[in-house]
This record gives sequence, C-alpha cells and structure tokens, in this order.
Amino acid sequence: MTLQGSKIKLASYNVNGLGNPIKRNKVISKMKKEGVGVIFLQETHLSDKEHVKLKRSGYNKEFSSSYKSGHRRGVSILISNKVKFEKLKTITDKEGRYVFVIGRLEGELVSLLNVYAPPGSDWELFKNILDMVATQGKGILIGGGDFNQRLNSELDTSGKPRQKSTVGKKINKLLRQLGILDIWRELNPFKRDYTYFSAPHNVYSRIDYFFVYKKDRYRVESCDIGVMDLSDHCPVYLKIIMDKEKKHTVWRLNSSLLTGQMKDDIEKDICEYVEQNDNGEVSPTVIWDACKVVMRGKLISRAAYRKKVKQQTLTTLQTELEKLEKQHKYTMDDKTMVEIKQKRAELNDIMSQETQKNMIYTKQRYYEAGSRERRACATSGKKNCWRNFCL
Repeated sequence: MTLQGSKIKLASYNVNGLGNPIKRNKVISKMKKEGVGVIFLQETHLSDKEHVKLKRSGYNKEFSSSYKSGHRRGVSILISNKVKFEKLKTITDKEGRYVFVIGRLEGELVSLLNVYAPPGSDWELFKNILDMVATQGKGILIGGGDFNQRLNSELDTSGKPRQKSTVGKKINKLLRQLGILDIWRELNPFKRDYTYFSAPHNVYSRIDYFFVYKKDRYRVESCDIGVMDLSDHCPVYLKIIMDKEKKHTVWRLNSSLLTGQMKDDIEKDICEYVEQNDNGEVSPTVIWDACKVVMRGKLISRAAYRKKVKQQTLTTLQTELEKLEKQHKYTMDDKTMVEIKQKRAELNDIMSQETQKNMIYTKQRYYEAGSRERRACATSGKKNCWRNFCL
C-alpha cells in the first residue's frame, strides 16, 4: 500500500560528543520516541569505526565523516529502517565537517547534506560546500547542521545586535543566488528563538539550520526548534512531505513488561484463564495458543497505559523546560537558570531509566567492547529475517 503525500520528520542535532554509550543511547532513544526518520548529528566526536555503533535501535543506515586527529568534530546521517532509502552517491569531508548523500528517499530523488562548521571557519569552507551542492546535488535538497554563523545579525542573538560578519554576508548572498532557503527563518520572519547557549558569554544564538530549495518550499509542513535537554544545542526539526510506502509489522513482546507487579498480574491472569477453559475436551496446545492471544491483548493495554503515563510526565517536563528556556532567553535571570537545571536533571533521570531498559533489552553492553565485539559484528552482517515476528 502506498500513501501519497505522507510526511517524514528530520532532526538536526549538535550532540556535543557521543563517546559515552549511555549518551549515545539517550540521543537515539529521544529521536526514535519523537518519530524522527532521518537524523543529522553534528560533533559526534567518533572515529569511522565508532560511528558504526550508531547503527542500532531502529536506524540501520548510517553515513558519516570523522576527524582524523583526535575526538573532535564528526558528522553523521542516520536513516530509520522504517524509511525506504537507496543510496546512489556519498561525498565525505576528510576533516569531519560534512557528509553529502545522494539517493532515493521513499522513491524521491534527494540530496542530504549535514554540516558542522567549526568556530572561526572561513568563507572557503562554505563556498566549497555550496558549490558542491550546486554541481553534485540532485533532486530535493535537505540540508542541515551547525554553521556557527548567525545569518540574521539582529534576530539570531539575545545579545546586542552586531554588524553582520563578512562570512555571513557571503553565505546569505550565495544562498539567494542558488535559490536556497533558511526554512525556519522563512516560516518565522520576525521571531526570536535560539538553538545554542554560550554559558561563558551568557548569550543565546541561532546557529543550527535546515535548508531547502525555494522550489520545494511547498513540501515543508513545519520547522521547529526543540529543547536543550541532552546537549548545549537544541535539536531543529523539519517535517517534509514525501511519498511513503506503508510498512506492515507483526507485534513483538516487550520482555521488560514482565517485571514487578505486572509480572505477578500476568501470572495470575494465565492461571485463571487455564482454570476457566481447561475442561479436558480441548488440547493443551489450543488452550495455550488462545491464552497467548488473550494475554497479548492485556499486555498491549497495560503497556499502552504505562507508556501514556510516562509520556505525559515527559511532555510536561519538556513543556515546562521550554517555557523556562524562553523566559531565560529574555530575562537572563539566575533563578530561572537554576530551575532550568532542575528540569533538565528530572528529564535526564527519565531518559536514563529508558536507556537502562533498552540496554538490557538489546544486551547492548556486550557489543560496546571486549571479546564479544567480533561476534556482534558477525551477527550484524546476517539478515535478521525474524525481526518482525513474535516467537
């Protein structure tokens, strides 16, 4: 079945380092929960081999560029296994500053560009990147990343407006010549909002972007700035209309449900079901198969309720954090910053619990290092054809 005009959600996120496996899991889990199909990550601080570790938890396609000297820079594009993508060409920077992938996304020809421009980058870097887009790019352009440049000198900072930098002026000029839009600013021409907070300077800035061609403006449904919860940057989200093939999956048991009180309740339900239905005339196999269907329904119901409560708590905290961040952007009040840190800590606790559950469920801790790593690599190369079935 094909759905015409369905949406794909993308995120551009400077994560300020993913060397810690716990943080890696938190970031990927956050993106997965928010329904992000394509992720642009900046400042991963990972090597080529370490970037492969990002290919898990539902994102099985990964394209990256690593910095050759030390754990700095690094960019990665992750594509969900729920999104149909065929790679045609990849161009990577040897300095870990950009990755450019051309392919077919849900059947549409696209060019995906993820950029991290280190502070102080000169005009030559931006010129080379935009020239590459103009000469090598095909189809729909979806560009994102951290430019470390304020493209609007008045609205993109909470500090005193400064004269636009020479590099910024040249970037804006070439973007106009190529017909490329800073899509958040296009949708919010007079709004002030920011994606980065510099604690030493006590200043907010908007330096993280999404770009599309002007001709594809009609495809964009929304572009929003998220909350600053796992990094010193906010993620930027883009919803764009594409054609998408609907994927049918089979229900799988979440074994983490079989703990604590819920485990006791399910054991009781199973015993009651067998007592009520085992009359000696029906084979044990039939009773057990029917019991599994009933238990599946109860597990789905209870899991949905637990997920709803947890999501409500998470949403409330994120909403409160967003309000506090907006307030702090204008007042710069120290008490507000204390509240912001408290809310971030609460959010971090919830995400840590989710991460611990995920790591237990996938046995991820055995894949991170040690003698099991080779075994994991060998296993990952096999076709996991039973992934969609409940055994």
